[in-house]
Amino acid sequence: MSRNHRIVIQLLGPPFIATIITAMIAGAADSLIYRLAGFPVLLAFSYLYGIVPSAIYTAIMELWFENGYCSKYGLTITVALSGVLGLGAGFFVELLSHPLTQSGWITCLLPVGFIAGVIVGFYVGRKQPSTNPA
Repeated sequence: MSRNHRIVIQLLGPPFIATIITAMIAGAADSLIYRLAGFPVLLAFSYLYGIVPSAIYTAIMELWFENGYCSKYGLTITVALSGVLGLGAGFFVELLSHPLTQSGWITCLLPVGFIAGVIVGFYVGRKQPSTNPA
């Protein structure tokens, strides 16, 4: 995977994945039509609140890949780091969106951020060339 492709996935992937997960769990009582109609609005808010944490996530993960840590420590540690960064991003988005939502401090955004981070980390980590002999 090229560096530019990896950056695009790391930057734009987490808010998109988080939107899909949130639409699936938050609208369980809604019909499919309501979920599909609300998806573009939810996606816009995900990018509005999530682009800064995604940029920070991308910068840290790029340092990880550029320094060869993915090859050195393997996929498991790369996915774990990505999940922890996703958890932090979920917390940051929770702080940003709290005045708008007026919800409790712990909502679905923390685990959603973690899951999105794990998915993106697994995808990007699997696409990196391995220097370890198999």
